[in-house]
Amino acid sequence: SAGDFTVGAVGPSISSVSTSIPDFGDTITITGQRFSSTASHNNVTINGTFAEVTSASSTSLQVKVPPAGVSSGPIA
Repeated sequence: SAGDFTVGAVGPSISSVSTSIPDFGDTITITGQRFSSTASHNNVTINGTFAEVTSASSTSLQVKVPPAGVSSGPIA
């Protein structure tokens, strides 16, 4: 009916990253909102390369920087 509508789910958002220039293999902290508290349910990429999420809460992710070959770039 004319009064029916659907509101899409709001996904996670990043508010900060613990460091701007980590070394490969380092663990960085991503702070934000609406993350899954199950580490394996979060997908993080650094410049398009998937990074391992080692620990998670609804507001923070611990992420291992992927191996060599990844240059600086956006975190998603």
